[in-house]
Amino acid sequence: MKNILLATIVLSSFVNAQVEEGLFEVEYELNGQDLKSFAFTTENCQPATIYKSWENWVSNKEGSSSFLKKHEASNIQFKNSQDVYKSIISVVEEENGKTTIINTLTDQNGMTFNQNSLEFDKIYASLHDLSIQTKQACVRNELKLANEGLIRLTKDNADAQMKKGASIKSYLKDSNSLLKLESQKQELTAKLELVTNQLERTADDKTVDKLMKKKLKIENSLNSIESKVSNLNTKIQSAEENDKILDTKISQLSLQIQEQRKNNDSLKKKYNSIVE
Repeated sequence: MKNILLATIVLSSFVNAQVEEGLFEVEYELNGQDLKSFAFTTENCQPATIYKSWENWVSNKEGSSSFLKKHEASNIQFKNSQDVYKSIISVVEEENGKTTIINTLTDQNGMTFNQNSLEFDKIYASLHDLSIQTKQACVRNELKLANEGLIRLTKDNADAQMKKGASIKSYLKDSNSLLKLESQKQELTAKLELVTNQLERTADDKTVDKLMKKKLKIENSLNSIESKVSNLNTKIQSAEENDKILDTKISQLSLQIQEQRKNNDSLKKKYNSIVE
């Protein structure tokens, strides 16, 4: 896709007035020839999006245009023009996600389009249209990806919130069960204390035997409750730790969603700021 070597970029006095619209003059080498033409830049744009925008631009021109290669088309004719052009789109990837796009136009006489061309104003305006269309397509793609990212974050946040809700529900249920067990434990402890006191005051063998059986039953019930209490305490502690993890995750996701929304708003403003 990097089918040219960009040697120098020159902002002439004429083109300098057009920079804000996105076009600037470049000197470059293509197929062994030193050429001058016009270019524009995009940010964070996939080459496929750039080529698709150029293909649409070619297809919307008059004449029997045809694509010779992925980056080359012929028989392009501009409105009210008798000349036909060949177009070669060149993509130069630079640092910081920037890409320079050069559309080299050559007429049927082998002359490359430049400031001295007879139909300069008409073709320059068309190149400007291509720069606008491409930049809009690039930002639309960025916004599409950003929206998809926001959807994923929102879904993850909703899932985390649901897990937190289920965790709280389980926590409250276990806490209520623990309270009931603690109440039962207090009642059984009181009964055990009563039976123990009775054993200390009686000497009758039959009564002692009966009270011992009763005491053993109460102790077994207490042991069972202690085991349940221990399990519930472990479960509740685990739920509390899990809630902390979920709280952290929800907090992080909320911040990410906030940042993503800002990014989406920024992209929308960026799209709307592209001059038609």
